[in-house]
Formats: sequence, C-alpha cells, structure tokens
Amino acid sequence: MAIKKDTLDQLLSGRDPKDVFSKDGLFDELKKALAERVLNAELDDHLEGEAAAGKSNHRNGYSKKTVLTETSKIDIKVPFPGLRRENRVDVCAWHDGPRDTGPSR
Repeated sequence: MAIKKDTLDQLLSGRDPKDVFSKDGLFDELKKALAERVLNAELDDHLEGEAAAGKSNHRNGYSKKTVLTETSKIDIKVPFPGLRRENRVDVCAWHDGPRDTGPSR
C-alpha cells in the first residue's frame, strides 16, 4: 500500500527536511504513533474475543515503556487489560506472623 502524496505533504508541512530522520523527528513520531496504534488494535481484538466467549475483561489503563529504535529511545503507552472479578475474593498467600496450625492436641 502506497502512502498518498497528500498525506506525506501534510506530515512534512512546516518541517525542515533535514530534521525528518533526526532524534525525535517525524520518523520517530511515526514509529511511536504506529506502535501505540498496533498495540491498541491488538488489545481491542483480544477483548472482543474475550467478550464473545462470555468473559468480562476490559481495558485497564496504560503503562509507559521505552522502546529502543535505530535512531532513539521512544516512550510509548502500552495498554493492558484488567479482569473484572465478580463475586470472587483473591487470597494472598503472604504471611508475616506465627502460623496457625489449628487446634493443639
């Protein structure tokens, strides 16, 4: 698929052509935008599949990750799912006091 000339003209508008491939230039901006878009689309697809299977997962925010590219470090927002738990209690196995072994005999 070719990128339309008008789209490229829009992206390059007002930019010094020398800066397009520099650190934090247009090329890095495009890498960041594409990476975030792909990650969001992947999670959307995953959540749609979960919903079709009757599970109630949902989008639960973003975490920040740094990606190393050939030209720079790019900070991206990575979405992550959260499981809605209904009528359930999560139990933590951590224990910091004397262990209760039950009634003494």
